[in-house]
Amino acid sequence: MARGTTMLLARSATLAAFVATACVSSTTSTPQCSVTVTASDDLKFTPANVTGAYVCWKNIGSVRHLLLADDGSQIGELLPGQTIAHTFTAYGTTRYVCVLHAGMSGTVTVPSPFFERQH
Repeated sequence: MARGTTMLLARSATLAAFVATACVSSTTSTPQCSVTVTASDDLKFTPANVTGAYVCWKNIGSVRHLLLADDGSQIGELLPGQTIAHTFTAYGTTRYVCVLHAGMSGTVTVPSPFFERQH
C-alpha cells in the first residue's frame, strides 16, 4: 500500500473516531452561554476569540464542522442550523479548531476569577 494511501486511511480512522465520540462528550446545553460564536460558509468563526466558560457555537452556514480544543475537549459536530454548547472547566486560554477546515480556529479565555466566584 502506498504511503499516501496509508496516511489517508489513518486520518480517516482518526476522524471517524472523533465523530463517534464527539456527540457523546459534547455538552448540549449549559445554564447560560457566556458568548455565542457563529460558523458560516466563509469558514471563519465570528467572533473567533472569546471570553467565558460557557460557549455556544451556532452554524449559520451550509457546511458541517467538527470542533476540537487544544485542551483535549471534543466540542462536537456542528451541523448546518445547529447550536452546540461546551463548558470549559479550567481557567486560561484554550485554542479551538475545526478539524475539517484548515485555518478555521479561535480561542476561548476563561478568567481565573470566574471559577473563584462559582465555587
